[in-house]
Amino acid sequence: MDLTSSAGRASIRIVALVNGFSAKGKAMSGGDRRAIEVLKRLIPVGVVVVVFTTRSGALTFKDYLAASYVTPRVLTTFDKMGVVASYFARSVLGGFFFKPHMGDILYGTSSLLPDVLPAFVLRKIYRDTKWVQMVHHLVPHYSARPGSRMRNLLAYLAHETSLRLIRRAADLVIAVNPLVRDRLLGSGFPEAMVVLNSNGVDIGFMNKISPQNRVIEGVFLGRVHPSKGIDDLIAAWVIVNRRRPGSKLTIIGEANPKTMQRLMSKIAERNLAIEVTGYLEEEVAFSTLKSSCVFVFPSHEEGFGIAILEAMACGVPVVAYDLPAYRRIFDGKLIRVPVGNVEELANQVIRLLENPDARTSLRTEGMRLASTYDWQEIATREFQLMKSLTSQ
Repeated sequence: MDLTSSAGRASIRIVALVNGFSAKGKAMSGGDRRAIEVLKRLIPVGVVVVVFTTRSGALTFKDYLAASYVTPRVLTTFDKMGVVASYFARSVLGGFFFKPHMGDILYGTSSLLPDVLPAFVLRKIYRDTKWVQMVHHLVPHYSARPGSRMRNLLAYLAHETSLRLIRRAADLVIAVNPLVRDRLLGSGFPEAMVVLNSNGVDIGFMNKISPQNRVIEGVFLGRVHPSKGIDDLIAAWVIVNRRRPGSKLTIIGEANPKTMQRLMSKIAERNLAIEVTGYLEEEVAFSTLKSSCVFVFPSHEEGFGIAILEAMACGVPVVAYDLPAYRRIFDGKLIRVPVGNVEELANQVIRLLENPDARTSLRTEGMRLASTYDWQEIATREFQLMKSLTSQ
């Protein structure tokens, strides 16, 4: 069933919470991308979408999504005080600004507390409104994450609070991979509450993009952050450049100024063949990706791995850390390396660079897998789930 026939004549009003959006520039998370890809396919069939977000969230989303945007001025004032103040204010005060904008569905696009706590409060007040909550990823214990221990502790506690609130009041929870669903069920979520609806890729868009007139040995595309394995990536490329002098790595993605400065210092000190582009528009980013021999993605934690799926859709073989989520999604279609094993990460990159047949095999398998994850089908299923709630 396609989305048009699924929508019929009945329309629903969705209030999407993107209340924790804190990225600068045009960068976005995998969850933000998913929300855009799903919602932009619902609007043409008559679904009314209102996005409650930060000012930076509105600026980013408006480039992709022709929706109405609510960015309360009071909350914007807190955004200027930093991420912690913004998250606290948006978590506690966000619900007070929703009354004129309420709809049939509250759509929590992430399990961040600024999305979850307002949805929890509003669901208790507006009994006829249904709460649909996305869960992309379960935050690991703070002691197991790279980066600031205090920041990781706060993130862990906030996420645990979010999960408790979701379990108590959400009408439907959408998990993007089987592992997340299984873990939610194992932590006490009712089986009828949690459904599976994955992430996807726009194959038609990818097919229109041409590679550049150059060859890049390796590409990383994602948020430049310790949890994404950026330090491991640099350490691995030291080994790659030692054994294959001149092999180039392009890092595409934004970082906060402190992280970027530290990254550039490491590259300069070691005289590595690494280009850091910062944020690139999609067409340029995927054109760069299509020009590469290997996609290197040593992230320490992922709920799905949209970047991996996009690399596969671009026909680029993938080397990544062996995360539990990947085993259920990409089984056998990428090269997995034990988390933190920088030397093996470099070895597998070099093996692919020196073995065109292995690259071709992975490219073929990856493209075949990516073609089965279609955003249109995912959006159709999501709409059907929402519509069934409103008819109850």
